[in-house]
Amino acid sequence: MDKESALFYVVLILFAITGIVTILGLVQKVMIEKKYLNALFSALILELIAAVLYLFSNTEFFPTPNSLTGNRTSTNCWCSVPNCRRHSGISRPAN
Repeated sequence: MDKESALFYVVLILFAITGIVTILGLVQKVMIEKKYLNALFSALILELIAAVLYLFSNTEFFPTPNSLTGNRTSTNCWCSVPNCRRHSGISRPAN
């Protein structure tokens, strides 16, 4: 197991433990002092926010034409279409 996978599983296990202990404390199956329960709940919320931010930072919501086809060729056209022949001799329109 490489270091990246190990770190992922450690973080996942800590997240699960925090979630389980917090939920058990909230439903009063485990008696936890209020100040510690507040800290656990805050930690759980921060972990959720971090996970969502990480997920969204690695998601490509609006893929470019090159990423859809996997084509990494350069474009000579202002329309951003790879190997466009329609606009090859036309300059970019003025804004």
